[in-house]
Amino acid sequence: MYVNSDARSHSRPTIRTGDASNLKAGEAAAAFMLEMMSSLADTAHNDDQQGEGNEDVRWSHYSNRLMRHFKSWNGQGETFDQGSNCTHLAHVAALAMVLWTLERDQAGCDDRPATRAEQLLMQLRDGL
Repeated sequence: MYVNSDARSHSRPTIRTGDASNLKAGEAAAAFMLEMMSSLADTAHNDDQQGEGNEDVRWSHYSNRLMRHFKSWNGQGETFDQGSNCTHLAHVAALAMVLWTLERDQAGCDDRPATRAEQLLMQLRDGL
């Protein structure tokens, strides 16, 4: 992000985008939030189609999708997800927010590899 450092200037910080247009930082944030909300709606629709219930949701379901979108953006150079027409980065942000909410609320099933290994070790110890 380019920020004008001239203290006498009354211009607001701007973000330079790939199409050479300039958006004010607030406009860019609002546009991103709208796209992220669209991505969240797509996530909710997909979950409804798959019958995901909040109590049964596995964190890996969202973390795997987050990584798929990040790899599509970073590793394959793709900008847009063909299924939703949202950017891959909007999906990454939306899925990170879902995971943050699940962790904050201690909802769903925390099946991260380290957590799952700890659970198995505790079950083994309890069984002995």
